[in-house]
Amino acid sequence: MSRIRWLLPFLIAPLVVSPALMFAAERQAPVRGHVIPYVIVHDARGGIPGPPGGGPTPPPTDHTTHYVLLPGARSSSAVTYVVEDPGIAGAVSAVQSSFDAWNAASGIAFSFGGTASVNPNVEIAGPNGTNTVSWALLVGSWTNALAVTISWIDDDNGNNTWDAGEEILESDLLFNSKYKWAVDPDGEGPAKPAVNGKWYDIQNVGTHEAGHFVGLDDQNFWDDETMFYAAAAKETKKRSLEPGDIAGAQALYGP
Repeated sequence: MSRIRWLLPFLIAPLVVSPALMFAAERQAPVRGHVIPYVIVHDARGGIPGPPGGGPTPPPTDHTTHYVLLPGARSSSAVTYVVEDPGIAGAVSAVQSSFDAWNAASGIAFSFGGTASVNPNVEIAGPNGTNTVSWALLVGSWTNALAVTISWIDDDNGNNTWDAGEEILESDLLFNSKYKWAVDPDGEGPAKPAVNGKWYDIQNVGTHEAGHFVGLDDQNFWDDETMFYAAAAKETKKRSLEPGDIAGAQALYGP
């Protein structure tokens, strides 16, 4: 991203194993010159941890307006992204469908820029002007994450913190290739593609991750909404957006 300003990457790795395994949030802020990562890693761990982030508690029956926004969004609602083909049947189309769900919900316009070879080390190192979706074997504190979304933030005031109103310049999504990934052919789940054992639906996780590209954070109240902070193996219900998801997107970009 050729822009002479402080840049702050905001990393989000949502949706892990539920109900047997769920994730906890781990925040890190290592300093690397003018690029300071603000990391939220959702690990697959035993038990049910406390809510990651939260937001205001909605009324018990409020299932139409609850959402949690990240500190900033995009100045432009038109976003082009590219996808690395992992060699999994239907994967690229599933990712496209993930982003298309948000197009239908609000004034944001994601457009598919085609397939591309993606070097995950480059995407983690800094912004390069391209929004990417790829697969990589995540290591270190990300070992148990299902996916990591890295959003590069224009840190206007140079205080190394994502402050309210500072925009998202670029987002990059990494699916963790440690896990088995597949595409439910009919979306009715539990799916039956030719994959043995426990696996995760690409479109289900991808739609949640695309919500972070939009500017939405995890919420921890309504487990059937896309931006709920956990997902089960073979789950597909997060492919489609619910009222709270749509309300959040429209709060940022209009209907």
